[in-house]
Amino acid sequence: MPKNRKKSKKEGYIVPLPFTAVMVGAAILSLAYLRIDGKCDELGANLKTLETQTRELRRKCLYEESCWARMKSPRGLDEALRRWNLQMDWPRSDQIVRLSRADVKDALEEGLRENRPQYAQMRR
Repeated sequence: MPKNRKKSKKEGYIVPLPFTAVMVGAAILSLAYLRIDGKCDELGANLKTLETQTRELRRKCLYEESCWARMKSPRGLDEALRRWNLQMDWPRSDQIVRLSRADVKDALEEGLRENRPQYAQMRR
């Protein structure tokens, strides 16, 4: 009569568990590194685009400031007056209104008390 032979079953895994854990951890870290590297490249390209736009806007701003300064100069104002065919001259002495601090202060206080708008008036 044959003896009952139990099949010998090997227990455990082919690859040791600590080695597998280290390999999975390394894979996760390498994927995280690739993700961060890609994001950094994307942000770097975005930053380069924004810096280019900033330089362009600064250049445009300087150009507009120089144009505005040129238009505000006396020669620029004279050219604009001629271009628009405007005849302007300095005001006559009877057209000039001079206000003292006391007059302004009194007028403001009166206007605030009466709660009405203030308009310039010509005194002779």
